[in-house]
Amino acid sequence: MTPHSRFLALATLLFAAVACSDSTSSSSPFSGRWNGSNTLFSSVNLVVQQLGDSLTGTAETTEVLLSQHDGPRPFVGHVYGDSLSLEWFPALITGFGTIQFSGHRSGGTLVGSISGGTQITLVRQ
Repeated sequence: MTPHSRFLALATLLFAAVACSDSTSSSSPFSGRWNGSNTLFSSVNLVVQQLGDSLTGTAETTEVLLSQHDGPRPFVGHVYGDSLSLEWFPALITGFGTIQFSGHRSGGTLVGSISGGTQITLVRQ
């Protein structure tokens, strides 16, 4: 088996393992869809994939003042026990250089702050 074919086989196995995993299992409690809103964003939608203590996925937001929809945008993040932090780069038209979310899991919700401290609760869908 060539190194390239070994790599492809390993990548396929890893993809299959992630795809077949239970998105609500205790080993990846943040994986899934999360939706919410607050005074800054009329809509925040996250699609989260967790692998160990790393998070990836996409974020879509709609800003309240201008009704500016942005996304989906890729994000990266990290898990710290029952807490997490995410960061992504929105379109320049939104007026944000980066958007950050940090919070903790409480049952089927994520409670935290987004973009400089505005409180938000996201509910698992």
